[in-house]
Amino acid sequence: MYHLLLLLLLGTIYAQEPDDCSQDDSMSQDEIEDPNGQENYGDMPDTLETTHLNDCLLGKCHNASIEKNKRFGDVCPDKSTCSYQAFNCLKKFAWAVYSCVCRRGNLSSISNVWANNQIRCVAQRACPNQHYAWIGVWKPYDYSYYVNVNGSRLPYSNFACGQYRTHGVWCVAINLSNGLWYSLNCFTSLPFVCTI
Repeated sequence: MYHLLLLLLLGTIYAQEPDDCSQDDSMSQDEIEDPNGQENYGDMPDTLETTHLNDCLLGKCHNASIEKNKRFGDVCPDKSTCSYQAFNCLKKFAWAVYSCVCRRGNLSSISNVWANNQIRCVAQRACPNQHYAWIGVWKPYDYSYYVNVNGSRLPYSNFACGQYRTHGVWCVAINLSNGLWYSLNCFTSLPFVCTI
């Protein structure tokens, strides 16, 4: 029990300390809100496009990756090793999901503060001039809860103040300067992070 409390305390301290991959390039709330100040009721497709796409190649995208292994818990479901790969190709949420699936992975779900920081850091390296990147979290229906793209419940969340929205369809991006999560219009084009 003592070790568990110590790990939780260290994780909290680690999450609060700035690290070597942090920058102070955050966007203001006005820059990410709908300019008309309205909720996002745009529909996301229930199924993704199945036509052949060149997205499976992603060869022209600047990317960065970090390899992980099973000892870090939920990071590599069904695999002993995997990697976070961030792609600096601007895609709408559904196309980001599709691009990760094409690479035999998923848009990255985040299970703890450590994984949140790792994903933020790898996305910062791949996308140095971007402020946000898609992660594998969304709110698929008007009055639903936020879930991972595979439909599972969130074991962890890091929403910025006011960003856990109760109405509308939203897709979630991580702020690359502070690691906080923002609910954005799913048709916004952003870089993205896959777990492969």
